[in-house]
Amino acid sequence: MKQLYKNISFTSLHQIIVTALAFVLVPVATRYLGVDDYGLYAVATTIGFFVNLIADPGLSTILTREIAKHPKIVSKLFARVLSLKLVLIVVAVCILIIYLFIAQYSAKSTRVILVFSIAALLGSFSSTAFGVFRGIEKMQYEAIGVSLDKFLSVSIGITLLLLGFGVEYFIWSFVVSGLVLFVFSFRILYKKFLAFELNWHWRQSLTVLRISIYLGISAFLSMAYNYLDILMLSKMGTLQDIGLYSAAYRILMVTRIFPTILVTAFLPQLSSNHANTKVLSAFFREGVSYLLLIIVPLIPAAVYLAKPIMLFICGQDYAAGAAALQILAFAIAAQTLNIFFVPLYVATNNQNKIVHFQVFGLLVNVVLNLLLIPPLSFIGAAIATVATEGIIFLFIFIWIRRKLGVPLFPQLFYSLKVTFNAVAMMVVVFFTHAVHLHILVVIILAILCYFLALEITNTFRLRHFTRMMHAESV
Repeated sequence: MKQLYKNISFTSLHQIIVTALAFVLVPVATRYLGVDDYGLYAVATTIGFFVNLIADPGLSTILTREIAKHPKIVSKLFARVLSLKLVLIVVAVCILIIYLFIAQYSAKSTRVILVFSIAALLGSFSSTAFGVFRGIEKMQYEAIGVSLDKFLSVSIGITLLLLGFGVEYFIWSFVVSGLVLFVFSFRILYKKFLAFELNWHWRQSLTVLRISIYLGISAFLSMAYNYLDILMLSKMGTLQDIGLYSAAYRILMVTRIFPTILVTAFLPQLSSNHANTKVLSAFFREGVSYLLLIIVPLIPAAVYLAKPIMLFICGQDYAAGAAALQILAFAIAAQTLNIFFVPLYVATNNQNKIVHFQVFGLLVNVVLNLLLIPPLSFIGAAIATVATEGIIFLFIFIWIRRKLGVPLFPQLFYSLKVTFNAVAMMVVVFFTHAVHLHILVVIILAILCYFLALEITNTFRLRHFTRMMHAESV
């Protein structure tokens, strides 16, 4: 448990830095790019994410799991994954070219998509190095690398925008930062932890691919039903619709840092204790208890403050996106739990089951988008996302609960305490907003009230966490 808290601290540090820098970038990008070019940027990043997934279909996650189980063969495992990744990158590039030929984007859009795809492929290599850092539980190197990457991309990107350069130049900031991260991560990897080895052992590589492919398909499907709406809007709507929708979605993406932190921190621990369902359950419930602290207050706060948040972060041109923000808050709540369930499936070698659930979710998402986007535009896409995430959560939770036969959520009394604290926070939100305080002041006061309530009700005590960290460092 002590090592777990240490993992959480390093992962939390870089996720907080990354999120803070992203919130610096979003207001500048939305205002200087405009709604249409911001929509194009959203399309490019979406396609880049898919390119990254094809190049790394769960390889990094499996690498973390196997290194946690077999730390003595880390060099051999990494060499197999790296050689396999080089082949998959060629496949990813070929698929990208075919897609661009079929989609018939404009010349400008095609250039922006290709540049961001380069950044995505560089990030794929760095993710593989992070798989090693996570497996040997040296996550401080990932924290440093990712923070450096985000600092560079935000700094360069904002500079280009302020100098008057458009989206075609702005997108290169991600390539520069991705290249720096690639050099940093591989230098640390080979200097401190393993010797260089690159050889193709086709049977072992195929075994790794066969193990990871379900994770890759799962990640691809998850990305598909999370971002398919943007691609469908690009063909059934306008770039303005995409800009409004993606701006709302990116604001809520801040909440993804919490399950991401826990997935990164908990996977080695869950993998090490995969055979002991009692310990496994204790670790998982610990993670869910943290997530509930975020999910429960998120929904009412996002629904009530959607419009002032959109105006403050993105500007007047994005006011219409507040409706999407209110709806997507429910989707993000379910998505947060869905993300955290993945390492539990991976640790127990049931990752193939997630694919079955997500295939059904993807079909639901496509059908709902086809039905709802034409009459409702981005509002219909938001509704489809909520329905999809909710269905996926029900399937994922029910199956693994029956499979393991152990409790996966904290006791009801804990959930009631979290709800009570969230209600206290919303009282502060209501009165501070009613007297027309600035939205930033409202949010800060609400957060302070919420954490004070958590302390008073003994729902979550930061002192306990810091004591565990201190004990580990000593």
